[in-house]
Amino acid sequence: MAILGSGILTACSNRDLYDENKTNTTKDASSIFDFSMNQTISLNLNYGFTGLKAGFKIYTKNPMLPDGTLNQEIAPIFIGYTDSNCKFSKDLIIPSSVSQIYVYSSNSTIPRLLPLTITNGKAEYTTADNATSRNISYSGSSINIGTNYSTINSANKLYAIYTDYSKSYYTWYPYNPIQNLYSSLSYNAQLTSNSSLGELIERLDYGLDASKTYGTDNSKYIRDTEHVNTTIANKSQSGETIDGAHLDLVFLAATGDFQNAMAYYYYPSSKKDIDAEYIKSLPKYFVYPRTTGNLYMGYTNYGSYPTSIIKARLQFFGSDYKSAGTDVFPAGYTVGWMLVANMGGSLNYQASIDKVNANINTAYANRQVIYSNKEANNNQNPGCITLYDRKSEKVVIGFEDQAFQNRNTNGMIGDNSYNDMLFYVNADPVSAIYDPDQPSVPDTPETLPDQTYKTAEGTLAFEDIWPNGGDYDMNDVAIEYTTEVTVNGTNIKKIVDTYKIVNKIGSAAKKDAFGFIFNDNFGGTIASSSSEFTKEADGQYILFKNAQEHIGETFTVTRTFNENNYPQNAIYTRNYNPFIVPDYVKDTKNRIEIHLPKAAATAWANLNNGGENAYYVNKDGKYPFAIDLSGVRNIEMISEGKTIGSTGEYPLFINWVESAGKSYTDWYLYKNGK
Repeated sequence: MAILGSGILTACSNRDLYDENKTNTTKDASSIFDFSMNQTISLNLNYGFTGLKAGFKIYTKNPMLPDGTLNQEIAPIFIGYTDSNCKFSKDLIIPSSVSQIYVYSSNSTIPRLLPLTITNGKAEYTTADNATSRNISYSGSSINIGTNYSTINSANKLYAIYTDYSKSYYTWYPYNPIQNLYSSLSYNAQLTSNSSLGELIERLDYGLDASKTYGTDNSKYIRDTEHVNTTIANKSQSGETIDGAHLDLVFLAATGDFQNAMAYYYYPSSKKDIDAEYIKSLPKYFVYPRTTGNLYMGYTNYGSYPTSIIKARLQFFGSDYKSAGTDVFPAGYTVGWMLVANMGGSLNYQASIDKVNANINTAYANRQVIYSNKEANNNQNPGCITLYDRKSEKVVIGFEDQAFQNRNTNGMIGDNSYNDMLFYVNADPVSAIYDPDQPSVPDTPETLPDQTYKTAEGTLAFEDIWPNGGDYDMNDVAIEYTTEVTVNGTNIKKIVDTYKIVNKIGSAAKKDAFGFIFNDNFGGTIASSSSEFTKEADGQYILFKNAQEHIGETFTVTRTFNENNYPQNAIYTRNYNPFIVPDYVKDTKNRIEIHLPKAAATAWANLNNGGENAYYVNKDGKYPFAIDLSGVRNIEMISEGKTIGSTGEYPLFINWVESAGKSYTDWYLYKNGK
């Protein structure tokens, strides 16, 4: 079976292997193995967010590099979107050898990478929205995080304001994310009458370009400090007097690689000549003792998980910073934000608050500190951005957790993504913190960007001496193929099939034409780079007339669709019926055709051998006349004249056939056996 490679390949006849008069014990066509190297799996995803339509990609190999970035050299086999409630449930066709798929998303608040094991034909993920179990007893819309504080570092005025401080533990998703600390929002939380939490996240992801790629430069949203910090105004835009406001912080996501701690500070808005020394002298109150991005699912693969969707009401400790806390910030005060970055990987998911605080001290001493007042930062680097979301009336803050470092040669701070930690400020009343000069979160575009992915690749191999016997080295015609699909959201816009003839054929070989039937009924406009491309009937085409005249050549077949006829909400699978026609003569019917096992012949074929022989396998049912090596390219060729499955010629092929494709699905990796 000379699938790929060089050598003189000829069509051979071996009547011992195929005897048309031999008694056949497999009369029932359903019992004949179809030699398929594909499997159909049911993919079911439920990320749990109401109102969030999230994009994702499916890989058959782990696409993440050790640094947590996406390996661009590994191509996805599918690109799709969830529905508006962050759910997806469809069947996919993938190679049988794949036992685990990887679901990747650049969305900021759902798992970055899910390794899903295929079990009983299913790959599934359902988020654990444990709002009830996370919900500590509280009254009102959020919990007071403590009217008193504990000292983390007295010299630097670092304080903790956790409830039940001494017994608090941080645990990472999907376990109970933060015990005894804060109340939680549910994933289906409705923020306003016209905006859910999921809808806010969707707008943020488009606004911060997370829908395009992870780590996009979002420095365009940088503004001066006065527009980054949160100021409680004395009067609203309409002139209404404001005495004070409740300020709630709602944690959205940690998408960076570092373990970070987040705190707030405040000062009178009337304060002039604010410099680094003044900002550093202010007491800092930690709200989130640790946020962690790029955690592992199963401890082996990177993923980004929400620590929790938690909210905490900030405390005002008086103008002297020593009074008992109150949950109302007076008008005329400004609240700033601080991140202590990269506290170290020694914090496991059960690290106590004391251990977390020790790491905060170390990182703080190493000046791994980022302020929203950029004058206090290293090189006065801007540390965070602020966006106002008009629909939910939330002020969203995003940190760049590498802003404490020096800029790189491109003048960037880290990747300038400013979404390494995301949270929003909820004010009551909202008008107390509205700033018309803050940039706004863009609306989600009505038209999604086009995306192209390679959904299939493999090798087709044919014996051309049907209905006689062959030596079953499958080398008479060998064609590598790929299929690329361009989608807009869930609508298919273009399908491009590429075929390359990779075998070498001897001078005595037959003139084998190659063609196919489209079985998906998608229609569209069809064109090919082959000058011999011929439509024989609806959905039935010949790509080239004689394989030996096109060795090494590549041809494309392109189907394009427009908004009037594109397949909507469709999952494309390579649903086609390839075949060869030995000694092809144009427009001649009653011809010999060689198809994949169990694939129907065209109306132009002569089936005078009848019945089960149309399934194109030899009488023992172990050797096909055509096979689709799905997912397999650049395979080492079988020695000319040798039978596939014989000694030294992929012997595990026979084991695979005898298991009806359930075992030894990687037989093609072992030419000499294991």
